[in-house]
Amino acid sequence: MRVTFVKSAKAKEKLVPLMSAGNQEKVKKAPVTALVGYDMEFYEKLPFLFPAMPDAKSYFLSQKEKLPDVALQSSSLQAAFLIMSARALGLSCGPMVGANFNAISSEFSPNGKIKFHMAINIGYGDESTLYPRSPRLKFEEANKIV
Repeated sequence: MRVTFVKSAKAKEKLVPLMSAGNQEKVKKAPVTALVGYDMEFYEKLPFLFPAMPDAKSYFLSQKEKLPDVALQSSSLQAAFLIMSARALGLSCGPMVGANFNAISSEFSPNGKIKFHMAINIGYGDESTLYPRSPRLKFEEANKIV
């Protein structure tokens, strides 16, 4: 996962028009918006980040067709940990996928290395404006034991 934390007024001015209409005001009001992405050359860091598997880099280089899926899935899992960590600290998080992420990637990663796919507003939410917990499916409706 690669994160760009958008906090300054100048950066928000660039981000807001790239968000879907329903998310623009949310981004304007949020203290920080975390842009979550992935590095398509993540395998370059594997010798350092995953020393338990010294041949990880060569494995991924031999499986180039799988790189986009692996990068997106890994980044998404790590984004969930970011949200859980922020919430454990008492922060509110509003993950959003409604945006022009190709344009966001171009704007916030002009070298093209990072592909953004999610935005998360982070701050202390006003309890009176937060949605109540949504209904959940019953276990049997969403799961199967085989």
